[in-house]
Amino acid sequence: GSGPTFERHSELVLKGIPDTHWTSLGRYVDHLKKFASFVNRDSILVLSYDELKNDPEKVQWRIQQFLGREFPGKLATINTHDDPNKLKEVSASARQMLEPYFGGKNEELFEFLDTHSGPPMEQRPFPRFDVE
Repeated sequence: GSGPTFERHSELVLKGIPDTHWTSLGRYVDHLKKFASFVNRDSILVLSYDELKNDPEKVQWRIQQFLGREFPGKLATINTHDDPNKLKEVSASARQMLEPYFGGKNEELFEFLDTHSGPPMEQRPFPRFDVE
């Protein structure tokens, strides 16, 4: 079955209405700061989704270095369904709609990552999200 569109989800998020098809409002920095208040920042490995898509071997190396052990095989590729209704790219209108909501939180995330170094295998500087 098909769920709501990303644009519809965006509208709900901006109105503060829970969307039962999505489990998070996407304010990742809030979760990260909370976790970092309980454990040393070196105990949290933050990975880039773009790096996972473009260089899964590098991400696997980062995880192995973080865990201190190798694991066989390759990272499984997910989110590759060939469903014709699958969103391939977030529309410009949705990005424009979400930027005021998430832009400040994204900047807060980049600042947090810049000022609270994680484990040595983490990307530095952490890549900025492409919102163009």
